[in-house]
Amino acid sequence: GALDLLSELSESGAGAAAAIGLAAAELHIAQGSYAAAAGIIDHLLGLDLQLTDAASVLRAESLLGIGDAASARDILEPMLSPDSSRPLPYVLRSRAALLLAEASDSLGETTAAKATLRALAESAQDENSLLVALDGLDARGGFANADGQRQLQAWKDSATQPLASAADFYLAKQTLRQGERSKAIEKLKTLSTGESSVAMRSKLLLIQAFLSDGNDSGAEEEIAELTGGAQSAVTRARVQFVQAQNRFEQGEFEQAAEQFAAAAANGVEDSEQATFNAALSAIRAGDEEGFQAQLALLPEVSGDALRADLLLERALLLTATGAEGAK
Repeated sequence: GALDLLSELSESGAGAAAAIGLAAAELHIAQGSYAAAAGIIDHLLGLDLQLTDAASVLRAESLLGIGDAASARDILEPMLSPDSSRPLPYVLRSRAALLLAEASDSLGETTAAKATLRALAESAQDENSLLVALDGLDARGGFANADGQRQLQAWKDSATQPLASAADFYLAKQTLRQGERSKAIEKLKTLSTGESSVAMRSKLLLIQAFLSDGNDSGAEEEIAELTGGAQSAVTRARVQFVQAQNRFEQGEFEQAAEQFAAAAANGVEDSEQATFNAALSAIRAGDEEGFQAQLALLPEVSGDALRADLLLERALLLTATGAEGAK
């Protein structure tokens, strides 16, 4: 079985056992087999291999999947502590923070979950991670009360980008929810200028607001601006990226893979992430051919942190064929 194979590999090379073991654990997590993933990682730990921080994050995710949120939290909290002697790479830290927030939610510690997401938002080095953190806060009602809106205002006033613009967007979103539609629409028009993700989200929310008001002509004008014009390629790619994220969250992995791939092909700013997401979506859709097509693009991906994740996906593909027989 898989565990016997890992034991044999550890005798010839700890690195090989660790790489294949982590890939197999990632595959099990993608398939929802959290207990199997936890078993593989625990076995690797028992072999006394030098595992990476990525293994600890995977272990926490697998424990969270089988309902052991407390153990997941106990792994993640020290890793994210400002006092940690070995700070996590940025991409891994973002993933760990989102898992810690989920673990806190499962334990009924909503305040702790919000604090984790606020810290992630304030330390985010890219717009996508920032918006994921703010989306998490918004989903937990983090901006629904006066304290949350004061926090947004403070971020807006800080003039630190992209946090300030993102905070302004969520203020406009709250204004729209409170029924002050004219005020919200004017703010969204201001924010919709440019090609950033915040600008694209503002345009999409503006379209929704117009449609809700029965202003079809206003919505059509915004849609035309999104899909046409001299600089429409980047805008279309951003729209495709957000649409793909929505598809992925809804479990529509085949459509998500197509839209992530299209976003990358059309020149979305974070094309490396779009390619990675397309590969991951293809895995979850059970589309091996689609995954292989995305793998062909991965050798050109730059950036050490993303490369590590993509290499893990490559190892996952190599072990996927034998995973069923190893269960």
